Amino acid sequence: MNIDVGASSARLYKLGNANVVKMKCDVGAASSHLDFSGEYHGETEVDISVGVASADIVLPKDVPVRIESDDDGWFSSVKFRKRGLDEVDDGVWESPEFETATDRLIIRIDVGMGSVKLTWE
Repeated sequence: MNIDVGASSARLYKLGNANVVKMKCDVGAASSHLDFSGEYHGETEVDISVGVASADIVLPKDVPVRIESDDDGWFSSVKFRKRGLDEVDDGVWESPEFETATDRLIIRIDVGMGSVKLTWE
């Protein structure tokens, strides 16, 4: 599944209900709200690329997650509370139950000159 948001804004909800194996979200010069709540069946990999933009990403509390990101750059920022997540490698955080979970979410974040904020609901 590919989502391209160019020079506009987008608010997408319940993306977890898509139950795809891979999803790619490109946010160009926009502000976006991406809600990944929903009913998961298996593993979903999401690649999020943010250019000169901001993205608010909502993750479900009940789905184990792995987040991969270069935390901050000169012109970019990725902000989230790491409470409850283990840093398993440089720029990689996982829920404690991630390795044994069948239904799980992998989020890879690449930011150019923008910002990303992750929250859990």
